[in-house]
Amino acid sequence: MKTLPLIAGIALLAISSVAAHAATYSTEDKKRCFSEDTNNKTITFLYCLDSGFWSGTVTSCYVRGSFNGWKSVEQCKLTLDAESNCWTVTLPFDYVNQPGNSGQPEYKFYVNGSYKDAPSWLTNGYKFKNGSNNQIVVFSTDDFEQIKQNSEQANVIRELSSFNLSSDVDRAVIANFRCVPGTKNLYRSYHPYKATDHKNNGNLTEYERLHYVKYLAAANGIRSDICLSENEEKSLTTYTCNSVKYQEVIPIYYNRIIAEKNVLYVNAGKGTPSYNEVYYNSTSSTFGAWVKEIVEFIISDSHPAPFQIHCRLGTDRTGVFCGVLAALCGASWEQIAEDYQHSNDMQIREFRDYHILAYSFRKILGVEDLSQVDDLSKAMCEYFITKGFLTQTQIDALVQKLNADVERIPVQEDMETALQTISNHTSKVRKIQTPEGLFIDNGQHRFTLLGELVN
Repeated sequence: MKTLPLIAGIALLAISSVAAHAATYSTEDKKRCFSEDTNNKTITFLYCLDSGFWSGTVTSCYVRGSFNGWKSVEQCKLTLDAESNCWTVTLPFDYVNQPGNSGQPEYKFYVNGSYKDAPSWLTNGYKFKNGSNNQIVVFSTDDFEQIKQNSEQANVIRELSSFNLSSDVDRAVIANFRCVPGTKNLYRSYHPYKATDHKNNGNLTEYERLHYVKYLAAANGIRSDICLSENEEKSLTTYTCNSVKYQEVIPIYYNRIIAEKNVLYVNAGKGTPSYNEVYYNSTSSTFGAWVKEIVEFIISDSHPAPFQIHCRLGTDRTGVFCGVLAALCGASWEQIAEDYQHSNDMQIREFRDYHILAYSFRKILGVEDLSQVDDLSKAMCEYFITKGFLTQTQIDALVQKLNADVERIPVQEDMETALQTISNHTSKVRKIQTPEGLFIDNGQHRFTLLGELVN
């Protein structure tokens, strides 16, 4: 992973707008819609009515963004500066510096009661191409070229044909399945059986994705599950891709987990963990209680390892809880950030940059920059112990349980059915028994049940 400089920031503050320090702004400022004052540590948002920029009559103008909950708040109301013919509001760095999915502060102008889309004349790189098309603030200390590359990646839907499904790497990517850093027995993934991205260009990617979540979970002998989304066992449905209807099915390995009462639905019956809570309110007692619930489930003798943890996509809620558990188990920030970023390899236009995870961590640890933390694991443990959510005994049990040598019993039935889709759905797929063993043949290639390409 290319390391990006961490964005400095602190917890969201109650603020008032700051008086602008200049009445004139450069064309460059106007074309990116903000001006940065590094001396006074402020950002001035600019809605300029010069020829070639914004047009129309303005009666009210706000900036709404990731830093104010996408609401019209008084501190973020713009006023007309007659000298520059720009509507402006100046805000402190520390207030603005609350990232959205792009990893940057995201915003739109809210003019006369309606959002304004990013204009065509906006300087390239200051609109993030992730579907929401929000404008972004890029600080002078940020890696602008990397941000632009991220934006391009965020706009791509990856076609099924681009995956080499005989490759362990691509199977893990399509399923968003991998072992959490700092552990040997905790695997994060896409949802085990619910189709979320079934409208993905009609290219059958979702069908393959669910098969490979099933395949990898079954191959790794998953015994217990931590679900960060709601219980959907009774909401199985059909979906259609390329005029072909598919039925959602709970895998055999997962039905066994259900039957053995080894599924934890976090905060069951009280509302599932939310995006806003895990990223922007990670110091709340609610978030702490969720971490406690997950740790107590893992360390219980009733629930055997290995564990699977997921939400729907396996990115936001999964990413934050995996990051915390990884830190408690001794993983470094670099390992956690790299793991978090890998979910973007699915390329389903649900891009998440690790700076938004860093924001959640910075709030927990009370620092402006994670490079200030000498020992992330120690600091994370101290936080949860000091706040009364966990004890050292529980943390020690967590580390031991998630790193113990355990028996892994693959679920052959799930592995076989998953591998039957390894090429495409029009191939003639059959099982072949030879003196060397049982193989899956799709008419083009032959594979072992563990997925190794034979020929």
